[in-house]
Amino acid sequence: MKQTGSKCVYGIALTALMLVLFFYSSSCNGQQSAFLKLPEIQKFSNKNKEITIKNVRYTEYYKEYDCKWETSHAVINGLADTSSQNFINDWLSSMTYFGTCDGDHECLDISSFHYFYKMTYVTSVRNDLLGLFQKAGNCKNTDAPCCETQDWEVYDLQQKRFLLEADIFKQDDASLNIFFKLIEARVNSLRLKLIPDWKLFDRQIGIKDRKIIVYLLEDVVGKRKGLKLEFKAQEIRQVINQKIANRVF
Repeated sequence: MKQTGSKCVYGIALTALMLVLFFYSSSCNGQQSAFLKLPEIQKFSNKNKEITIKNVRYTEYYKEYDCKWETSHAVINGLADTSSQNFINDWLSSMTYFGTCDGDHECLDISSFHYFYKMTYVTSVRNDLLGLFQKAGNCKNTDAPCCETQDWEVYDLQQKRFLLEADIFKQDDASLNIFFKLIEARVNSLRLKLIPDWKLFDRQIGIKDRKIIVYLLEDVVGKRKGLKLEFKAQEIRQVINQKIANRVF
C-alpha cells in the first residue's frame, strides 16, 4: 500500500502562528461533514453475492481534559474470501484508532485541540475490487473548522493487495499524457491552479459509484487538504488498464 503524507501536522512543534493559519485557512473544512449521510448499513453486490457493510460509531469524552473524540469504521460481511475480509476489517478498524487524549498527548500538548475524529468506510465493492476511504481531523471544538486529511485506496481481492496508481493506469507516454491533460482540464474548469511539479507525485486513486476518484494531495495551489476529482467511464476508460476498467465499469 502506498504511503502518503499531509501538510496538516499534529505534532507539538506547531507554533501559535501555525495554529492560526491552520484554523483560519480556507483549506480547512468543518468536521461535521465527516459523519453526515453516513448510513449505519450499506449493501453491495460482488459477483452476485450480497455484501453487507456496517458502519460502527464510537464516541468518548474526557472531562478532565475537555477532550472529545469520535470514530466510525466499516465492518464487511459476506465476502467469500474470509481471510481477506478479516484483513480488510482489521485495516478499517485500526485506521480509526486514536488511543486516548491522555495517552496520545494530543489534548495535553496542544491546548487548542479539543475535538478529534477519524473514520473509514467502503465506497465500492464490485468484481473483487474494494474502494476504501479514510478521513480524519483535529479541531478546536465540534463546530470549529478542522485541519483535515483524506486517504483513498483500492484493494484487489484477487491479488490480495492494495493497488497503486501504476496498477490502474496505463504507463506508456501517450496514455500518461492524456491522463495528465484530463486532470489539468478538470482543475482549470474549477478555476484552480496546479503547482509546477505536480506530475512528479503519485496521486491517490479510489472507486465510488462506478467512477474513478483521483485525489490530488498537495498539488493544487491554495488547497492544502487536497482536491477530489471524479471521472466517469467515458471520460477516463482509454487510460485505464483494460482488465481494471472491465472490473470497475
